Amino acid sequence: MLRRLLLPILFAIILSPILSPWPAGRAAEPGPAPDTQSVGPQVLIQSGHWKRARAILEPQVKIHPQDARSCYLLAEVKEAFKDFGGALPLAQRAVDLDGRNSDYHLKLGQIFGEMAAQASVLSA
Repeated sequence: MLRRLLLPILFAIILSPILSPWPAGRAAEPGPAPDTQSVGPQVLIQSGHWKRARAILEPQVKIHPQDARSCYLLAEVKEAFKDFGGALPLAQRAVDLDGRNSDYHLKLGQIFGEMAAQASVLSA
């Protein structure tokens, strides 16, 4: 009889911290949105703020065309806007500047793939 009463209580005590995703007493509320003016373009891209990232990256690439990371990030932004003609030279420049970074090669391949997928039968 005692076992029948204690067993569910014991399971509740043992399993409640494992099954509960948040600590007791805390609400599952998201934190405040980051201030997009003070964060870098990579954070903006990850958050989906493509236009703000583009506004930061385009002048950066014009001033520092030898910055492989900026070229890569701007290529990612242009790819998001389906501007593959503008993204391709940026991705190629990023690979040329830093050929050891696999992310740059991946982005270049993704852009080529998107361009091939949108090509007509005659131009392909």
